[in-house]
Amino acid sequence: MPHEPPAYHSEPYWDERFKKEEHFEWLGDGSDTIVPVLRKYLEQYTSNPPKTTNEDAGPSVIPSPPKLLHIGVGTSTLHEQLRGVYEEVFAGRPGGSELLKDVIVNTDFSEQAVEKGRQASVGQSMVCWEQVDLLRWGSLEELKRKELARIRNSELEGNVGGKEGEPGPYNIVIDKSTSDAISCGEDLKFRDGDDTSKMGMHPNIASMLSKTPSHQFLVLEPVELLAIHLASLWRPNCIKNDFHAIQRFSNNMCDILTTEHISTPLNCSGAGILSGTTQGGRISQFSAIRTT
Repeated sequence: MPHEPPAYHSEPYWDERFKKEEHFEWLGDGSDTIVPVLRKYLEQYTSNPPKTTNEDAGPSVIPSPPKLLHIGVGTSTLHEQLRGVYEEVFAGRPGGSELLKDVIVNTDFSEQAVEKGRQASVGQSMVCWEQVDLLRWGSLEELKRKELARIRNSELEGNVGGKEGEPGPYNIVIDKSTSDAISCGEDLKFRDGDDTSKMGMHPNIASMLSKTPSHQFLVLEPVELLAIHLASLWRPNCIKNDFHAIQRFSNNMCDILTTEHISTPLNCSGAGILSGTTQGGRISQFSAIRTT
């Protein structure tokens, strides 16, 4: 009798696994795939940073490092390599290290993984760890609120919180096989009249349901919902400067994030997705995808 496949989409599965697992790499450690792409991007970012509204800022002014969201960190060492690239590019510049506080946000579905990450990152001010359910919009809204509060607190003491519907704070999203795990779950059904606060429903979905007959369901694949959620976490107009690096097992996993595969329109000002698929542990292709 065949064994049931692991419940990769399930939080209890990962919590139980991470109680014992200290280190595991899905699709390699990212050192020859994601890391070089990030390094090149950061070097280009520092040499040609986004225009500032400060007309007095001269060429010696160091641009604020782009905010990075790393989803589904697990027990991989990729998060350490991402931190190392930021240090390599920014910390050696005059005043650069002061700009790196909380610049990387590492997240995971499992509180076990997040707690291990926090313990391993004690004393490292450039990273923070958050437990996040990527398919529950309420969880991501809380993450965005915290991040906007951190940004504001670094600029003005005592100014906390983020407003509902406010643009997201992230320039970069890193995903190494997390969407593979998410795709193992069943399709998600939404219907008008669902408790949106309990479900943590994205406003776009709630808006679409208000125009859908009550007897009909809106059905989304898990990765479709993931794309809608992540699109709302990017900075506005980020297509020109920012990207989403994805390393997945199969080619068709990248296809679903293109506009023609997403049945729900993305209500965001722009999101650049740099997607890669893996063959034998190496990224075989990258393509720029615009999601608006």
